[in-house]
Amino acid sequence: VFITTSMGIGAALRGAGDTVTPMRYNLVSNLINVVLNYILIYGKLGFPAMGITGAAIATTLSRSIAMIMALLAIYHPNSLLSLSERKGLFFDYDIIQRILKIGIPSGLEQFIFRTGQMEFVRTVAGLGTTVFAAHQVAMNIFGLSFSPSMAFGIAATTLVGQSLGAQRPDMAEKYGMETRRMGMIVAVTIASTFFFFGRHIAGIYTNDPEVISLAAGCLKIIAVMQPMQSTQFILAGALRGAGDTRGPLFSSLIGIWGIRVILAKIFINMGFGLTGAWMAQLCDQIFRSVFMYQRYNSGKWKKVKV
Repeated sequence: VFITTSMGIGAALRGAGDTVTPMRYNLVSNLINVVLNYILIYGKLGFPAMGITGAAIATTLSRSIAMIMALLAIYHPNSLLSLSERKGLFFDYDIIQRILKIGIPSGLEQFIFRTGQMEFVRTVAGLGTTVFAAHQVAMNIFGLSFSPSMAFGIAATTLVGQSLGAQRPDMAEKYGMETRRMGMIVAVTIASTFFFFGRHIAGIYTNDPEVISLAAGCLKIIAVMQPMQSTQFILAGALRGAGDTRGPLFSSLIGIWGIRVILAKIFINMGFGLTGAWMAQLCDQIFRSVFMYQRYNSGKWKKVKV
């Protein structure tokens, strides 16, 4: 409940052009979570050491604070998106229907992504402890590179949605492409860092030379992925801003299950090991970036009725 409420309000605020408020309450929530984890897990400041239970309590409390801050934000009269008790306590079934039309494909996309990722990890886990450790190191570093692409994707969603709402499809298209170009600059910078300094970055996580060597090889593949990842994240965000959530859904279904999962199994069985698994991810990213680029260039998203 806490997470759903705060995330829903955050998405609405971003759609209205306010990206600062969600950042603020998520930052406060995460800081509180870190502090409470330390206190409750290890039993500091007079509290008993509660281990995993303490971590759960810390997470629940921090998420509840995020929800309270989010609710206070939208009930504030000066907010870009505000609610009053008279208007905020009744259901509008026409709006609910429109929300579900957009939300269900987005939810299915996330389900496909998560389940596909689980199967991909299960496949890699069969390669052994050392290989899986290297994979986890690479995945942790890979996860860091998501942040810029996701940020530009959120910006594209907001700008495209607002432009179409203002009956300016020409500006919507420009915003999408300009956001992609900006994201590409960041992606190339990250790619260069991973490619040339991958071994040093992997060394931050472990001292095992074999794990470092394997992870560094994965980071070279991740470096090649960066432009494709940036393209598909940002253009998918632009399409969502236009109400086209089916495009990202089909892209994820084919890319993750039809390409990444299947090719990972094939490449591993052919003896390519961890490199083969990450090459499968690269193929997935190539497909999804091309798919998103073509769908965006078609311009059909400008005519989607929400």
